[in-house]
Amino acid sequence: MAILRAAKRAFGAPGIAPRWTQSAKDAIGTAYSAGSTVKLLRSTHDGQVFDRIPAVAERYQGRRRQQPIEIWTFNRRVRWVRSGTTLRVQAAAPFRLRWTADEWAVVEDTASPPTALGIEFVDVPIARLQAAPIRFTFFWPAAERWEGRDFAITVERNPG
Repeated sequence: MAILRAAKRAFGAPGIAPRWTQSAKDAIGTAYSAGSTVKLLRSTHDGQVFDRIPAVAERYQGRRRQQPIEIWTFNRRVRWVRSGTTLRVQAAAPFRLRWTADEWAVVEDTASPPTALGIEFVDVPIARLQAAPIRFTFFWPAAERWEGRDFAITVERNPG
């Protein structure tokens, strides 16, 4: 109750500008400290953080190691990627990527999904034991035409 009385003295009635006195500052600090102590005691009793938000905790505590991504665009044509990474091929218009990881013995066709940023992309997984280059070309559905050339990315073995 002392905290509430101090807050009422500091802030006054609604519509009146607050008066920050030293006692009001001390009361706010005491309230914050008391609240922290209560949360700490509750957390200790429960064996977990009291006001823990599960989605946030999973995001930061899980610390999943994300697979590295190398981005290829017409303005940034990477020449090589490490095995075990993901090659992300991006373009400004919808496309279908025709690609191979084994010199065209097996061909994959992957359509680019649209994004809110207006960037289309296709992720090409690079196997850990990949040795052959990744080769690809584009089909542009809006123009109903092929790019007319192939692109090749050398794969370097990841030392790890």
